[in-house]
Amino acid sequence: MKRIIFIIISIAFLAVSLFVNISLTDSTQKYSQSRQKYADELNYKKRLLNIDEWYKQEKVIKNRKEKTDKLLEDAKKNIDRQNEYAGIFILLSVVYFVFVLILFMKQKTSLKYLTLSLITIAIAALYVGVFAPMLEIVAYEKNMEIPLKVAVDIPFVGEKHIGYTQKFSGEMYFFYQSKSIANLIDMLFFQAKNTVVGLAILIFSVVIPLLKLFASIFVLINIRLMKLSFFSFIINKIGKWSMADVFVAATFLAYLAFQNMSTDILTDSNSMIGIYYFLSYCVLSLISSTTTGIYVKRMTIPKNHCL
Repeated sequence: MKRIIFIIISIAFLAVSLFVNISLTDSTQKYSQSRQKYADELNYKKRLLNIDEWYKQEKVIKNRKEKTDKLLEDAKKNIDRQNEYAGIFILLSVVYFVFVLILFMKQKTSLKYLTLSLITIAIAALYVGVFAPMLEIVAYEKNMEIPLKVAVDIPFVGEKHIGYTQKFSGEMYFFYQSKSIANLIDMLFFQAKNTVVGLAILIFSVVIPLLKLFASIFVLINIRLMKLSFFSFIINKIGKWSMADVFVAATFLAYLAFQNMSTDILTDSNSMIGIYYFLSYCVLSLISSTTTGIYVKRMTIPKNHCL
């Protein structure tokens, strides 16, 4: 009876958390879109090539401020909504794990079901870790000044240089980027045509994590699968690759952090929710791999051992 309750609760948790995480990812992507529009509105090319910026600054600044304030307000609303969904997911995960802990307390199979619950939470976290932006990078300059010099040939006086400095008030954006692992894989495959790097990120950030988690689930459900070389290899050997996904994430962040950077302009970077979910998956994956190994060593079942 408890096994059936566990299955029902796990399916319900996955369904609800999937809805919550899809909404969270959507809010995060809308935030990035608003920030991208904000950066486009203050793009250095758009400002420098706009003749009104040179002699009608007050009017231009007023009109632009209305647009940018609206975009920042939209971004704030979406980030607040994202944080609300993140709080709901954390609460769901804690309630789900505590429920399983109470349900199988002091039972021989408690480690098995606690590990399965950790894997279920890790799968839900991995979704956000892959599809939500992990980092945003901006490059900009405030109150940019452009010195101009004009040579004028004055009769009987000679050539004179007239100096003038044009000041552009506010921020001028040179670069904005915010990408998730999924965005980066798509870009590497179809835009940058860098299939090797894209394939490496796909394998180590998506394929291997899912393979580890689902192999652990099948072995926990039926320990006899450990006699099969495939599952034995996944459980015993793939643990050596446990830090590969972390390394890929770090490489991905470094790629974003240094791409298109310049020492002559201001730069800023902010970690986004995708990196925290991916970190959560990594921690839960390592814990569940350890507890799976402990459970397999502990249990020697001569008969079928399944849910």
